Formats: sequence, C-alpha cells, structure tokens
Amino acid sequence: MQVNTESKCVGTLLVVDDNESYLQMLAWRFEDIGYRVITARDCREAIAATDGIHFDVGLIDYYLPDNDGCWLVQKLNEKHSEACFIIMSADLPAVLTRKQPEKPFLTMFDKPLDTTLVADLIGACMSHRQSGQNGVI
Repeated sequence: MQVNTESKCVGTLLVVDDNESYLQMLAWRFEDIGYRVITARDCREAIAATDGIHFDVGLIDYYLPDNDGCWLVQKLNEKHSEACFIIMSADLPAVLTRKQPEKPFLTMFDKPLDTTLVADLIGACMSHRQSGQNGVI
C-alpha cells in the first residue's frame, strides 16, 4: 500500500490493481492531476488501507487475487457509502456476462484505461457530490 500526501489535493482516490506496474502508472497519472492516491494490490490490502480513512472514488480492478472487484466494492461500501466506485477490467466483455449486484459501482471501463476520460468522470462525480446532489450524474 502506498499513500501520496505531497501534492495539492483535489480529492482522494483508492486505486486497486494486482498488476504493480499498472497500479504505479495509474497512481502517478492521478497524482499529477492533483489527487491524493491510496493504492492496494488486492481486496485485503484495500480494506486495511481504507479503515478509518476517507476516499472519494475507488478505481477497482475486477480480477483480483483474493476476490473480485464487485465483492470488494460491496465490502467498501459498507463503511464508505459516500464514495463512488469505478470497475476496470482487461476482459470487460467477460465481466459484463457475469451477474452483477444491483448498483455497487458507477460504471465500468476497459483496460488499458483512457485516463483522461476516467479523470473527467471522477471530477464530475466529485463536483456532483460536493454540490450536495445525490443520484446519477
């Protein structure tokens, strides 16, 4: 787990991916934009890293070594119901064929991510929440 607190923070992201190189690339990209980034490589690490810590958005890989991303979103949502969640997967067509819980996440993206598009969505999600509005963006 890694947490960057050096830059001017526009929000806090939790990024979970078991591919350490990809995880680091995403962390650097979102830190460059100004986000505080918490990283984890699996469900256990993500749950531990966010215990008692606020985060705005979770960017979660679907395929993780100790469970799937939807399971992790459900667990995180128990203590972080104010957070938005985005699922990512290198095999999105296969993920979409699985039965998903009712509304555990905002959307899904195929990997590799278009980080500009994801950053825009994260920004819109945070602006929507900060304005006191609830519901779909």
